[in-house]
Amino acid sequence: MRRILSVLVVAAAAMGAAVPAMAPAAAAPPGEAARADFDDDGFVDLAVGVPSEDVEARADAGSVVVLYGSAAGLTGARAQQFHQDLPQLVDRAEVGDRFGSALAVGDLDGDSFPDLAVGVPGEEYFANTDVGDVILLHGTAGGLSGAGAQSMQQDISNIGSNEAGDHIGSALAARDFDADGAGDLVVGMPGEDIDKLRDAGAVAYHQGPLGPERPESRPLHADSAGVPGAAEPGDRFGAVLGPGPLGG
Repeated sequence: MRRILSVLVVAAAAMGAAVPAMAPAAAAPPGEAARADFDDDGFVDLAVGVPSEDVEARADAGSVVVLYGSAAGLTGARAQQFHQDLPQLVDRAEVGDRFGSALAVGDLDGDSFPDLAVGVPGEEYFANTDVGDVILLHGTAGGLSGAGAQSMQQDISNIGSNEAGDHIGSALAARDFDADGAGDLVVGMPGEDIDKLRDAGAVAYHQGPLGPERPESRPLHADSAGVPGAAEPGDRFGAVLGPGPLGG
C-alpha cells in the first residue's frame, strides 16, 4: 500500500524510518510543507513551498522543492524543483504568482500514488489579476511528476467564473470526505464575491478521483444551504482550511 502521512508539517524534520500507512490526506499552512512517501520506498518525503522564489528574475513567482527521505533522513539527493516555467506545467511563471503558497497531499487521482496540490493564489487570468489557481502534480513510481499536471481554476472546474482577486488556492485541504475510497480536494477562494458581496469568500469542493475530465465539483460558502451564518462583505470564507482529525 502506498504510504501517505496525514499530518500538518511546520518544519522539515529528518526521518530515518519507514512510516506506517495512514488515511490519505494532508494539508500544509501557506508557504510551509507537506509530506508523503511520494516514491513508495518506505521513507517519508517532504514537499516545501517557496512562494517568494524568483524564477528567471520574475519576483515572487514561487516554486516547490521536493526532498526525498532515506535511511539517512532527508537529503538533497534526488531533490526536485517545480515551478511554472517547466514545460509540462500549466501556464508560465509570472511576477507575484506565489506558486507554492499552499500545499495538500492525497491520492487524488485514484492510482494509489500520493499526489500534490499546489496553490497559486496570485495567478493572473487574461487581464484579471490575483485570480489564483491550483496545480495538481501527479505521483508515480519514480516520485512526483509534472507530466499531466492539471489546473483547477473555476472556469476549468465548471464551478463559476475566474474573477480578479478571487485568490484561488490560498488554502487547500485533501481528504476522502465522502468515504468512497477516492481522495477529495477542497480549495479556498477567500476573495470570491457572493452575489454582490465583495470578498465574502467560498471554497470549491472537488470530489475525487480527479482526472483529465472535469471532476464533480461544487462551491460552498456562508449562504450555502445548512451552512451557519450569512455571507457578508470581507468575510473571506475559505482563507484557512483544516483537513479534519487524523485518520478521519
